[in-house]
Amino acid sequence: MKKSDISIVIVDDAKFSSALIKKVLLSANYTDIRVTSSAFEAIEALKARPAHILMADWIMPEIDGLKLTKAVRKLNQEQGFFTYVMLLTAKDSNDAIEEAFNKGVDDFISKTDIKQQLLPRTLAATRSSVQQNNAIIRHKALEHQVLQLRKNTLWDTESGIGTPALLLSQISKGTKQVAQRGGAIGLLTVRVENANDIQTTHGHHIYRELQKIVAERLRQFVRPMDLTARVNGNTLAVLFMLQDGETCNPHSFKRVYEGLEKRSYLTSAGYLTIDLSVSFIQVNHNHPIQDSKELIQKGINLLAKSKESKRVESWFDSKGSRGSTEITVVQ
Repeated sequence: MKKSDISIVIVDDAKFSSALIKKVLLSANYTDIRVTSSAFEAIEALKARPAHILMADWIMPEIDGLKLTKAVRKLNQEQGFFTYVMLLTAKDSNDAIEEAFNKGVDDFISKTDIKQQLLPRTLAATRSSVQQNNAIIRHKALEHQVLQLRKNTLWDTESGIGTPALLLSQISKGTKQVAQRGGAIGLLTVRVENANDIQTTHGHHIYRELQKIVAERLRQFVRPMDLTARVNGNTLAVLFMLQDGETCNPHSFKRVYEGLEKRSYLTSAGYLTIDLSVSFIQVNHNHPIQDSKELIQKGINLLAKSKESKRVESWFDSKGSRGSTEITVVQ
């Protein structure tokens, strides 16, 4: 990185001192220099744009160099950036130096040695700050890669069912197959309506345990070749591939609904019950899906009606019909 790309903020209430520092830095081709006269101004300058190096007087009115360093470190954490803090001081005792390092200061220069020591220390500060910020950039890139890998992972290791990425992928493949060979796609969507209440009362780990049990139970109601997957934290889906002339009777999903909701599930927190909303969509080659997310969203949209009606809400394409299957609530 060029010296002209290194951002430096100088904070000193003595104009002569800050002018001298700026002059020395300019002579070494450091050009991105901002001069402030108080710690408050320096913090505002760093908020507006982070700096690689901060040079500040140790003794200043209102906020001294150590308190300023603490504020800078907090700001660095929020911004995801590292600022090398260099204090200018007349103090030279070991206790004072140790205190400065313990408070997060990276270096200090005696005011009597500014002309001799400023440039060598600034060069060292430049190298250290660039290395630290490059490391932060690499860390952010790795975090992004891990996040993408998690999103793209096809199977949920905890529950053993497909991930949202797998569901989208299989809907896309299924849509192409239906367009070329005929048949239809069916999507059963199941949402646990009291998921938030369960997590609030028993914790996220108990809900994950319950979700795994519910997912396994759901798989028992469908065919082995049907894909069971997670849509989001409280919603599951089953993808059906149907041959020409084959159709799903929405009444059959009444059994699924009652088999899932009308029972208690044994977890580490004891027996828990769930409230469900269920929808079913079937689409054939006459009603192509342009986007995999479109099919999933249709299923989710029907869940609101299911929650209100206590029915399995269903939607069929132009060859079928749209309707709902009443769910008898067993007391």
